[in-house]
Amino acid sequence: MLRGSTILMEIDRREFLTGSCATMLTSVPFISTGQTEEIAWYASGRRDARNRHQVVIFGALGNEIHSVQLPGRGHATAVRPGTTQCITFARRPGNFAIAFDARGGGQTFLLSTPPNRHFFGHGIYSRDGRLLFSTENDFENVRGILSVRDVSQNYRRIGEFDTGGIGPHEVAVLPDKRTLVVANGGIETHPDFPGQPLNIAAMSPSLTYLDSENGDILETVKLENRYHQLSIRHLDVAGDGAVIFGCQHMGPKSEHPPLIGFHKRGRSPEFAEAPEIIFPAMRNYVGSVAINQRDQVVAATSSPGNLAAFFDIQKRKFIGSCFLEDVGGIAGHRNKSGFIATTGSGQVHDVQRIMGSLNSQLIVDQSSANWDNHVTAISF
Repeated sequence: MLRGSTILMEIDRREFLTGSCATMLTSVPFISTGQTEEIAWYASGRRDARNRHQVVIFGALGNEIHSVQLPGRGHATAVRPGTTQCITFARRPGNFAIAFDARGGGQTFLLSTPPNRHFFGHGIYSRDGRLLFSTENDFENVRGILSVRDVSQNYRRIGEFDTGGIGPHEVAVLPDKRTLVVANGGIETHPDFPGQPLNIAAMSPSLTYLDSENGDILETVKLENRYHQLSIRHLDVAGDGAVIFGCQHMGPKSEHPPLIGFHKRGRSPEFAEAPEIIFPAMRNYVGSVAINQRDQVVAATSSPGNLAAFFDIQKRKFIGSCFLEDVGGIAGHRNKSGFIATTGSGQVHDVQRIMGSLNSQLIVDQSSANWDNHVTAISF
């Protein structure tokens, strides 16, 4: 067992799946950071050799620090600003999320969606840490929502915002600390038809900007009609407010549209420049997008293509790639150049640009484990 493991209490699964509020599993207060020297850790979902799902906290050298068992497959983790508190969401169409302390101990909350909702695997805290926003599917009414929860009230669900599209996936906050941006994938799904897209011919992906204080939609940006099957799934935000988004093409496999786009409010979206071979090599799939703010470089992964591709944010141009088998998670280091990357084959890599070339250093190799789609940098 990993050091500091937290095992969930037994909970009646029927009650768990139909509830709409959090269940508090322990009662020790969360740790406030109060650190003078920054510590850099990482969080990612993982399946172990016994087919158990967990979220793992590990250090820059791959050393495992803490783990929390999950009721099912997890997807992405968000970090509450100013604390060591994290939350991991179930992979679509899961109904659970677990809030926990990255250092171990502390309060652990088990959240669930209302009966007519499910998570899309992503969420974010408000910049002051008071609220949690999570992307969810109102599948009966075919609309995307952002659920709003009050963290101080044990993650009580206090409302929801319409995302202005369907299939919302990742959500991020802009540098103004108030505006949220949501990637609406544009794909209709329903839990009665698992894994089956229901509207491929009529897809309409978009980026939606919302006011986090009242849910007002400030701007909706759609792609050109020829790209209407280019599902926008993942995104990150640069320091100047530019949104970099990654797509998954749901049209014919013979088509290879650009997969990495850039957008700033009030402008039209534009796509990254790349050698002709790059987007076909990514096999129409971007599984994760992350920025290293220090380098002003954005990385995008493709597990089907076994490829991590890197782009200069200012020039909107491709700068290199790394072959990494089944690569999924990618996160920019918070306190130095480069990226951390995780793979479905149990590896963790440190990727650096040295003398103009990209170099990948293997720091963890666990063939008996499988890392999930995303890895999140935690600094405190």
